Order: sequence, then C-alpha cells, then structure tokens
Amino acid sequence: IGVYVIGVPMGMFISLWKNKRHLYVEEGHEPTEKQKDIEFELGGMYRQYEKKYWYFEIIIIMHKCIMTGAMVVVGNGTPMQPLVALFIQMMFLLLVLKMAPYDDDLDDWSSFICSLALTLTTLAGFLLMIEDVVIPTEMLTSFLIGINALCVFYEMVTIGYVAYQDRLTAARLKKKNPTKVLPMTNDANKSDGDNQSDGPGQKIVVKQSDVDDADNLKNWGK
Repeated sequence: IGVYVIGVPMGMFISLWKNKRHLYVEEGHEPTEKQKDIEFELGGMYRQYEKKYWYFEIIIIMHKCIMTGAMVVVGNGTPMQPLVALFIQMMFLLLVLKMAPYDDDLDDWSSFICSLALTLTTLAGFLLMIEDVVIPTEMLTSFLIGINALCVFYEMVTIGYVAYQDRLTAARLKKKNPTKVLPMTNDANKSDGDNQSDGPGQKIVVKQSDVDDADNLKNWGK
C-alpha cells in the first residue's frame, strides 16, 4: 500500500519537476522540440491545468490512492471508515473549490460537482452504518440516485454546450473566410507549345509532344 500510495505520486512529481521549464510554451513563442517531446510523453499529467497548478494531477492521484488503498486498513467494517473517508473527501472538495486549477472553467465546475456527489455519497454510507440514526431506506436511495444522476446530467449538458460552441465557431470562420475556387482552363499554344499563364486563373497548357506521346502509347502493340 505504501508503494502504491506514495511511490506512484512521487514518480509523477519527479518526472514533472525535472522538466518544469519545458511544460508550457510562453505566449507569443513557438514550442521547441524539447517542449513537443515533453508534451507527447507527459502532456496528460499537466496540459489541462493552469500553469501555476502544473502539479495538481499528483494531488488527484494521491486522493484516489488514499480513497481506494489506504482506506482499506482504516476501521474496516466500522463507521470510522466512512467517517474518515468523508473528511478526506471534504478536504478535496474544498481544495478544488478554492484553487479552481483547470484551464477551462467548465472543467472546474465538473470537478466540483463530481466531488460534491462523492462527498454526499460517502455521507450517506456513514449514516447507513450508524445504528442509532434511523433513516428511511427509500429516502437515502432516492437521494443517492438523484445526486449521482446530477453528475451525468451536467456532463451531458456540458458536452452539448461545447459541441454547440464548436459549431458556432466553425460557422463564423467559414463565413469570414469563404473558400475561393479559381477557374482552370486548358489552352494549347499552337505556335510553339510552351507553358503559359496569362489570366487571373491558372491555365493548363498541353504540349503537342505530350499529345503525340500519348497517341504512340495508345497505338503501341497494335
């Protein structure tokens, strides 16, 4: 468990720290070959976050490792386990709400809503394990279904909104820069057969020698 909870985040941190100078491209500059290589190898760890939060993926990995690995040995089968998990999940929820580390605001909201759903789900699990608190099962079931359905609904709305914005952007670009089709004409120079281009469009000129070669190939073998 120690290797899983500590080793994986530590390896990620060392990899990002060693290449910290090459993670982001300065505004107005072209990416270097080193930056392209780093983005190809490690881009999934930092590209979605703001520059000052390049390390936030490590926090997410540590949170997942604690919730899935370390919690196994904390009061297994007792109300202490969901209680500790609830505190950890609340800390992560407040961290996401305070820092808003993602480069896109929609991602910040998505992370907050999902963290809120996990926090409330953990709270419901804690209440179910307390014998002194009597809560109708139907109420808790409806509550859990509703809070998790909220995440799915939000993600569907977000996907639809992003797709709609992409279509609007593409329509604006197409309207601003319409495609221009230039005419192309065939014009054989009967005098000397040289290539010429004397109009606004490109004129394709076929040499007489090319026509003779094509006729010879067509009649070859007859």
